[in-house]
Amino acid sequence: IGGKLCVLGGSDGSSGAAPYANVSVSTFAGTEYLADAALDSTFTAIVGSSLWHPDHGWELSGLIPDKDYYFRVKARNWAGTETTYSSYVTTRTYAAAPAFSTWTLVGQSSATVNWAGNGNPAGINYFCQISSYPDYSALNNSSFTANNYAAFTTLTPGATFYARVRARDSIGRDTAWLDLAPFRTLTDPSLDTSSPTVADNQSGDPVWRSTN
Repeated sequence: IGGKLCVLGGSDGSSGAAPYANVSVSTFAGTEYLADAALDSTFTAIVGSSLWHPDHGWELSGLIPDKDYYFRVKARNWAGTETTYSSYVTTRTYAAAPAFSTWTLVGQSSATVNWAGNGNPAGINYFCQISSYPDYSALNNSSFTANNYAAFTTLTPGATFYARVRARDSIGRDTAWLDLAPFRTLTDPSLDTSSPTVADNQSGDPVWRSTN
């Protein structure tokens, strides 16, 4: 039960003796472990602690992206005698992938995209790419910025563009790409977009001849 072995004992009186009116229960816990997580190596700012359990792992949630965390662990035997804490280990969480985004200020040759940081702290950089090809085989432009938006110019009017963005943490690790919604730049109102026509102003004999 919960990683522990429970042994129940008693007598139903089948051996001729009077049955017991009570049941004995004994729990064999084996070795158990307790882990702590903190924001500093002295563990004065503990952010989480596991319960005593026999497993050799512990999953901690609710951490801040792109931040250092310190971990330590100790053990106890079946009698409850505890060891000292182990030496700490440290790791840095990844940046969070950008969240919901939207295009704003779409013009004839320019557009600006905004995205949510998804809990990332200040100092996270974002890499945004834009292309007229859905597979990004050729890029029209790109932006590497610490802001939650990117502005693009010199775009072709009346054309469809695709874009994607990802976050990069302080030690250079990238998140997965977030695909942004495709958008279409506005058409230049000064362009002649009417259907082409042909005026036949030729004179002469229209008969087809097969020789010179």
